[in-house]
Amino acid sequence: SASLPWRRPRVRVPSPALQNRFIPRRRKRHMAFLFYVDESGSPQLQEKAIREQPFLVMAAVGIRMADWWDFEKAFLAFAEAIVPRDRWDPLVDPPGPPEIKGASVYKDPAFPEALRNLLRSTRPTIIAVAIDKAAFSLQSAFDDPYTMAYEMLLERVDNWAEEKKEHSILVLDSRGRHQDASLRSLHAAFQRRGTSQQPIRWCIEQPFMVTSALTAGVQMADVAAHVIYRVFRDAK
Repeated sequence: SASLPWRRPRVRVPSPALQNRFIPRRRKRHMAFLFYVDESGSPQLQEKAIREQPFLVMAAVGIRMADWWDFEKAFLAFAEAIVPRDRWDPLVDPPGPPEIKGASVYKDPAFPEALRNLLRSTRPTIIAVAIDKAAFSLQSAFDDPYTMAYEMLLERVDNWAEEKKEHSILVLDSRGRHQDASLRSLHAAFQRRGTSQQPIRWCIEQPFMVTSALTAGVQMADVAAHVIYRVFRDAK
């Protein structure tokens, strides 16, 4: 008997509406950022302090958590370009450079090129606030310039994080147990009630307090803050 011709079986394809309902779509993978924070300039408001250090600059240097190791290696190369290995502390194991402070390395001949190389290789996000202390002393909304700078910096980091849809955590140089506790309380109040200007939604967790001598990100924030401070001070 003659065989019937073979026919391809019909495959039922779900409608686009069902596909959207049952087939998961790939979504953007979010990676949290670490924002390292430090300041340049004294927050003191005595006449001599304003005359000698007219600005307070607070800077935040942001890197993806996934890029942390690459940033550490790049900052070590930056430090070595300024402080050769024969000047490292031989008693430290493993050997490492001394703490990099912006005020100390700003005039080093190797600093400009080393900084350019660091920025090219790591491409960090840098957000800063500059407070004119003479103008600050004429207002009464804030008690001290450090608190004002921190609130404004937190707002700017949160705005950036909201725009990028990237949660962020702040890491600061420890200023002592009492001052650290006071800043944590202030930060928690901003998270619960918002700042004087806006809610805080994308800066999560409490700020982490670390030792700057052991934290490359905080040293980078100190360098960034001092460079910006010198721009304002030298221009004035």
